[in-house]
Amino acid sequence: YYAAQDSLSTLLIGLNTLEFYHEFGLSAQLDRALIYPLMKAENTLIRVDLDYLKEQIDLIEPRLQEIETKLKELVGDINWNSPAQKVALFESFNLDTEHYTDKGNMKTGVNEVNQMIQKMRNQNKEIPEFLLYLEERSMLDKLHGTFFKSLYTQALERDGRVRLNYRLANTATGRLSSGQELF
Repeated sequence: YYAAQDSLSTLLIGLNTLEFYHEFGLSAQLDRALIYPLMKAENTLIRVDLDYLKEQIDLIEPRLQEIETKLKELVGDINWNSPAQKVALFESFNLDTEHYTDKGNMKTGVNEVNQMIQKMRNQNKEIPEFLLYLEERSMLDKLHGTFFKSLYTQALERDGRVRLNYRLANTATGRLSSGQELF
């Protein structure tokens, strides 16, 4: 019985996969066409330019520090990762992003704040100075943390190379996502 279990399991997986393939038609064909090139790409180490990444980090970090100092001068010591503190600050300036959570709290994420700033620009309204610094801080923080610093750190661990890790089913919109290796 045990010796046949592997074969039976493989057969059942194959039959379920074939059923999926026929049921989902074009989508299954696209998945099948993508999976092998993506697997090959995941198994290939890609060399990155560590010097360039370090230069960018060295440019961004001092500017982020300048912005943090300026924001502290303008509005005090705010934890920019705290939605509650940002909401309180925005309300003290009578600012409203016009986006709310299911619980009715004002959303203060990067997209909502940027939309509010753009709307103020379009209406020729005066934009509080701290919002302009906050806009730049958000952009630089994203570049620094998500792209340059993360890529640099991972490449340092692998002699200047990184390995891609694509995920086909992690996003609701059907796009590819990527992240850290799972192994």
